[in-house]
Amino acid sequence: MVPITAIFLQDLTFFEEIPDRIDTGQINFQKLEKLARQWELISRCQSEKYRFFEITPIIEWIDDKISNTYE
Repeated sequence: MVPITAIFLQDLTFFEEIPDRIDTGQINFQKLEKLARQWELISRCQSEKYRFFEITPIIEWIDDKISNTYE
């Protein structure tokens, strides 16, 4: 699994929209539990070793596009 940072940030932003307290004034532990699970997943993904292989045609295409941009 390759993590997509935008998805993690979207989820964390969504959690901010959930109220910190429920209607009775008590702390919203469901929100905290969801946040904890998301941070655990982010932590796990950060500690994972990913193997990326160089694909020469793609590297050459990117280099070509970059060099054409600055000409």
